[in-house]
Amino acid sequence: MNCKNYFGIDKATIGGFEIMSIDNEKLSKIKNVTSFNDKYLYFESNGIYSEFDFSYINIKKTPHFKSFTAGIKKVGHKNISYVYIEVTNDDDKPEKNLYPLTTEEFSRKIDSIITFLSENYGIELIKTEFKFKDIEISLNLTLKEKFDSYYPVFDTMLNLFPKSYKNKNIHKDGTSTTGTFKAQNSRLSISIYNKKKQMLDTHNYLLHSELARFEYTLKNSKKIKEIFSTDKIDDITDEMLKNFFKKQLEKDFFKNYTNHIKKMKKTLSSHMKDILNKKNWKKELIQYLLELLDTFSCQGKILTFDFKILEIDIRKKDPKNYLRNLRDLKSKVPMIFRDVDIKIEEIHSSIKAL
Repeated sequence: MNCKNYFGIDKATIGGFEIMSIDNEKLSKIKNVTSFNDKYLYFESNGIYSEFDFSYINIKKTPHFKSFTAGIKKVGHKNISYVYIEVTNDDDKPEKNLYPLTTEEFSRKIDSIITFLSENYGIELIKTEFKFKDIEISLNLTLKEKFDSYYPVFDTMLNLFPKSYKNKNIHKDGTSTTGTFKAQNSRLSISIYNKKKQMLDTHNYLLHSELARFEYTLKNSKKIKEIFSTDKIDDITDEMLKNFFKKQLEKDFFKNYTNHIKKMKKTLSSHMKDILNKKNWKKELIQYLLELLDTFSCQGKILTFDFKILEIDIRKKDPKNYLRNLRDLKSKVPMIFRDVDIKIEEIHSSIKAL
């Protein structure tokens, strides 16, 4: 199967429900339900009809949602009921995991969940005001080359993400989803991984396109309200999600990358003058770049570099053979030096076109 660039909601935890009644006889016959009593906190005493009282109910994965949790909690001197539903878009068919949901599709899914709970579990819900408790916003990005060839690009991205992302992790060996790059803090995370590999390994679903999945997760309602000025599901549009995604990635990486290239160019300019004046300048340049890579590695850093930094100097050295010299240089250095700028521009253009 070939793919387009799909964007939308991949998963979310939602609230804003009230339980009207519970059919205990129907609920007690279902295996994926966990419930227990608390001698101080009961549904019935809080106005929810149930033949047998409960203080907590959890329903595990179904064809319509990942989990349903309802309970009573004590807040001050009051007992407050709560309902949370974790919604994903691959519950009934694994291949749906490929396609994030639009806001309209997500709202329809909530309606179908309410009907499903009533018909199959005897839990009658009413809507109060649907709100996001967390939300994962995803983009499928079709790549022009093999995912593995973009490792230097994603290494570069992770390296240049702001310090506010305190945890940065890379899994290239299959211990997680193969080729996973992740940065996160307590309120926000971004993941980039090989969607083609994940669909095959997890769902036995073959894609012919090379596909990178970019995922931003807003981890709590406070962060959601900070970004969108609301956490109400009905108030958040597809355009708002796209604007957030593009602006956040611009802030997290693309602006930092542009500034980094300027700094690297300034740092290398003095060395380039000496190198280009030598007879075996290409050999000297490759040696210098490899030494630079070793220096960064010894310091536990990732070298963020591409040949865009040197293009003008190389062109001035030999204008007629500029392209041949550039190809020759790229062929003799590690992958981390090859076409990083071209691939970053490819990704940047796709994201701006959302």
